[in-house]
Amino acid sequence: MKKFFYLASALLGLSTLSCQPDEAVVTESSVNAGARVSATANFAARRQLGTVKDGNLNEISGLAMSRTNSGYMWVHEDSGNPNRIYLIDSQGTTKATINLPDANRDWEDIAVGRGPQPNTWYVYVADVGNNNLSNSVVYVYRFVEPSITGKSLPTTINLSNSAVEKLDFAYADGRHNCETLMVDTNGDLYFITKEDNGENKVSNPVKGGVYRAAAGYKESGTNTLTRLSSLNILTATGGDISNNGQEVLIKNYNTVYYWKKSSSSQTIAQLLTTAPQTLPYTEEPGGEAIGWKVDGAGYYTVSEIKNNVPAAIYYYARQ
Repeated sequence: MKKFFYLASALLGLSTLSCQPDEAVVTESSVNAGARVSATANFAARRQLGTVKDGNLNEISGLAMSRTNSGYMWVHEDSGNPNRIYLIDSQGTTKATINLPDANRDWEDIAVGRGPQPNTWYVYVADVGNNNLSNSVVYVYRFVEPSITGKSLPTTINLSNSAVEKLDFAYADGRHNCETLMVDTNGDLYFITKEDNGENKVSNPVKGGVYRAAAGYKESGTNTLTRLSSLNILTATGGDISNNGQEVLIKNYNTVYYWKKSSSSQTIAQLLTTAPQTLPYTEEPGGEAIGWKVDGAGYYTVSEIKNNVPAAIYYYARQ
């Protein structure tokens, strides 16, 4: 349900074997108005780059910039759609279709990051949507990022069961809906819960939970996610950590929130306990997805197809 929300930031995530500090909440009222003006001035208003050409891509739910295929982005749809991801260019033309062996129960986000093998890029597909809170376990599919080098385009690649790891996660404090997965530069996974069950629980003042699976999580069996901080928001729909690990974006349907590290030693956990700033964003039809350009020069968003209006790809350039 596409409602407005306000963000309060927070965080620390950990594996269940780590010690947990008291949960922190940063309220929207604590964000300095002057800081917002400054942050907004650092990025330009949106520029449309193209429209999604593939008519099958009606409900894009996540995007992530490819590291192996420079200049391209991965996108996917959510529940009720095929179990595949698409590699498209910035004008919206499909270059590759990747079929995964497991069903699309409710794929809500996608990320590219490091994994178990050094100097290797992995794609992470987040099957974490849980609108009716009917699933006690959520999944993240991880596989080595496919390359289209030397292939005749557009191409189709079918991944085998052995090529895709199915990572299991369960929340220690009960079932949650989630639409945001972010991968830190060290391989940590961050889950930002959406906290709705059909309708948002507006009586609950803390809307979004922050959970972390520290790198080294189990590759078989179920990993337990413990809530370590809260975001005072409604309907977080996507997020991304920059390729250099210094900046974070989290969006909902009408606002993009932004954090930047104050020093290279600051962790993502520490960063998200500071108040966010807001960046330029024009609301899109069903817009859920966001991703940094690999070099950090700006960020991309993409809409859904609504009322026969094609899904558009937008870019917000750093000034």
